[in-house]
Formats: sequence, structure tokens, C-alpha cells
Amino acid sequence: MAIGEVVRTFIDCAAEGLDPSVWDDVLGQIGRRDGLLDELFTINPPIDVSKNAIERTLDLPTSVRIGDGFSSASRLASAWSRDRAALDLKLQAQLPHLLDPDQTLTVDVWLHLAGLLAGENPLPSHQAAVAGRNLTLAALAKDMSHTLEVVISQANQEGWMLTTHRQLIDEISTFHSKAHPEDKIGPACNAYLAIMEGDIRRTTRMIFGLLGFQVGPDETLGSLEQRLAAKPDNSACVLLLSCINRKWRNAAAHAQFRWDPIEQKMLLGDVLADPDDLIEAAIRAHSICKGFYTGVTVALNREGDPHQKLPPSADPVSWAGKSLRRLGILGIEVTKLRRDGTTIQLYVPPLNIHTLRDHLVGVVAAGHDIPDAEDWEIIQDDRPTILLDAKTILATKSTAEVSVDDGAALHPHTAELVLYTGALLNSGTTPQAVARSVTALAASTVLGERDLLKPRLHAHDDAALMELTETIRRVDRGVRAAMTLLPRPARRRLASFLTMLSTQLPRPDGSFEEIADGLDGVVSARQASTPINFPWILEQGEKT
Repeated sequence: MAIGEVVRTFIDCAAEGLDPSVWDDVLGQIGRRDGLLDELFTINPPIDVSKNAIERTLDLPTSVRIGDGFSSASRLASAWSRDRAALDLKLQAQLPHLLDPDQTLTVDVWLHLAGLLAGENPLPSHQAAVAGRNLTLAALAKDMSHTLEVVISQANQEGWMLTTHRQLIDEISTFHSKAHPEDKIGPACNAYLAIMEGDIRRTTRMIFGLLGFQVGPDETLGSLEQRLAAKPDNSACVLLLSCINRKWRNAAAHAQFRWDPIEQKMLLGDVLADPDDLIEAAIRAHSICKGFYTGVTVALNREGDPHQKLPPSADPVSWAGKSLRRLGILGIEVTKLRRDGTTIQLYVPPLNIHTLRDHLVGVVAAGHDIPDAEDWEIIQDDRPTILLDAKTILATKSTAEVSVDDGAALHPHTAELVLYTGALLNSGTTPQAVARSVTALAASTVLGERDLLKPRLHAHDDAALMELTETIRRVDRGVRAAMTLLPRPARRRLASFLTMLSTQLPRPDGSFEEIADGLDGVVSARQASTPINFPWILEQGEKT
């Protein structure tokens, strides 16, 4: 019975016991009720069908869904980094059943929560998230060391999980491309089997690991189903058990399915089913597993993310995911990430003069998350590829400064010069032309910073003078590192620039006005070296 009919029947039954004196009012209410219900249950498309769930719930830009699903981590992290406080408040408001009011969210947990809000099957997936959170909190309280071992073991399977997810997407796409139901039975069975043998088995093993039981990696789905059935008081087990249809799984696994032309359904062994049923069951099961992992992440975050202190995962997909999140925090929205041997390829939207430096520096900042990655390619549609080779990246790292936490930190003013030099050389530009453009870029960096500080310099602000001095020193350090990438003849121009730059440092007996309106040597160097060559940005490859 449709929900509208249920409501109508309920009110009609209640009305039968009313006093006749109130019947006129009841009839009026029933009429208004029927009108509202007819309006409510009329099937109409959403007003804005272009927005997906994550855009509606968190008011994020459409750019978050441009690209593949795996690389969405960088696009979501970028959105989060731009407006962290507001987005955290939205999550707290929409997920009070899952989050503590004072819980401080990290980018990892934020990404999981965004995926939960954007996902399908909201009721069971949110139930699974709560179940995963509660189970993990209990396990951490009982034996933190064992619980973290279970968590790391699961993290080392991210590659398998990603493969399963991609197979599900492919099978769903194939399913919807078929016009006749008979042609849909293959992708329907493939999708269901992939989720049963992939997500369901992995998640079940994690559940029992958190419960303190030993589960072998080769334990069959049938054995795991029996374990789940023996835990009717555990909500996580109940949810996972609800996903398993043994007859469907066995028929799909042993290719015992065919189309029944009489019943116009698929025959799985001796059971009839609609292909849509299997696809929907696969999507529901995947949603439940994803929700469970979200709950685990929330619990770890609530307890201070103790897993972050453990050795990193050995799974390559985990490395790439961490790199994507770091790139996103730096404002880099990757649409696809691929690895070809020791080369990492980042596909990004078209760059401009304002975003190029962030992408160059971001590669080095995120690069150490992926072991054995030597060369990085930044790829844009219909534009030359930016290649940052191992030699360039190593030279850039040599310019790192000591950060406030005693770690190594790259300053953009320094790193950009080295990375730009290597990228321009790798584009095929001659070393002499590279040296000229690097000189112009270095001079522009100094003058640009001077112009920003000029009002404070005219106000005799000592801090502004110190900032400009530090900029000049950083540019000097960047140019020296860039010179190591060039052959000796091409270094002469840069060496002359450095000699001149050393004379431009503020003198102890100099005036603020002299600095604010001077730096004539730097101005002359820029004029003599422009235009700066940016072959990856403008159609003509030049920027004056």
C-alpha cells in the first residue's frame, strides 16, 4: 500500500469514532488532507536537477564533481580549506546523531562525512555509521593497541576497496546502458558478487576484529554470514547480514543465472528476481559498508586520531589518497591521479598566472606522501604538460627552511624559482632563455612584495622592512638553487643578478623612502629580462 493510502486509511479509521456534531469539521479536514496528500505525492522532478547531494547539503561549488571519484578527495579538501569553520558547522548541524558538539574535525573525517551526506540509502548508511562509531569506541576503550592493529590492517586494503568501488561504478554504467532487462542480468550479477566478495567480506572481517575475534583473510562469505547471524544484538552485524542473499550470491558466483522469458525476470538458480533488485542491493550494501567506515573514522577522530601516530599504510592507494588530501588543502583541485612507474600524473583544470605557483609548490609539499615517486607531471587539457623531474624536486627541497615545529618548510618565494626553472627547461626552452625568464620572475617577486609593503614602509614600519629583507634573501636562495639546474654558460646572467641583488638590501643608515621608492637595480633587471615565458598558461606562451 502506498504511503498516501496508509495515511488516508489511518485518518478515516480515527474519524469513525467521532461524535456526529464534529463531522462537518472532520469532512473539511479530510478534504484539505486529500488535497495536500495529492500535492505531496505527485511525482515532480527537483527544481534544480543539476545539483547533486553534496552540493545541496553543504552548498559546495560544482567543481567538486568534475573529475573521477578517487581524486574528489583533493577537490573536497580544497573546498574545506577555504571555509573550514562554516562547513564544520553545517556538518555538526546535519549529523548531531553522529558527532559530538565540540568535536574538532580533521580533513580525513570531513571527507568521510561529506561522502556520507552525498551517498545513497541514507537511513541504513547512517545507521551503519553510528554502529561503526559505537563499536570502535568500545574497542578502543577495551584494547587500543589491538584496535589500531585492526584499523591499520584495513587501511592496507584500500587498493582492493578502490578496485571494488570502480567495478561497481562500471557495472552500474553498463547496466543502465542496456535497453532490455535481459541484457542487464550480467552487470547486475557482477555488481552484486563484487560487493559481496569485496566490501561485505572485508567489512565483516573488520567488525569481528573490533569485537576481538580472529578472522582469517580467506574465510568464506558463508562462514562470515554464520558469524553475523550469531550476533543479533549487534547493530553492525545485523546491517551487514541484511545485505547477504546466499542464493543470489551462489548463482552469480557459479554462473547459474539466465533470463526467464515467460516470467520476464532473471532466474538465479531456482529463484526469480528482477535485475534492478540486484543492482539496488549492491548499492545498498556498498552504502552500508561506506557508512560503517565513516563511523570508524569519527570514533578515531573523537579519541584524538591515535592511528596517525602509527607507521603509514603500505598500500599505494592510501599513499595517493593522502597526497590528494594534502594537495586539496593547498587549494589544488585534481580531477585525476595516475601513476606510471615512478612518475605521478596529476590532471588539473586549466591553470592561470595566479594558480601556477600553488601547483608547482604543492607537488613538492605532497610528494613525500608517495614513496618512490620521482617525476611529477601536471596535465591540462590542450596545453603543454608541466614536468617536474627528480633533479628539480631535489634542488627545491634543498631550499627548505626550519619551521616553527622544527620541521622542514618550503617558502613559495624560494621554491617557485627552482620549480619554474626545471619546468621551463623540461618544456624544451633553451637554457639562456630560461635564465632570462628566471631573472624576470625573481625581480618581479621582489618588486611585487615591495609594492605590497610600500604603505607600511612609508609609515616607517620596521617589521615591513624586515619582511622585505627576508624576501630578498629568499629570492637569492631560490636563484642559487635554480642555477644548479642550468649549464654553466646560462648561469652568468643569474650570477650577475645575484651580485646586483646583494646591493639592494636595506642599508643600516638608509631611509624607508629609499627602499619604498628605490630598488632601481631590480627594476632594471626586470625590464631587461621580460617578458616571462609561461608556455603552460597563455596561448602565445608569454606574459609581460
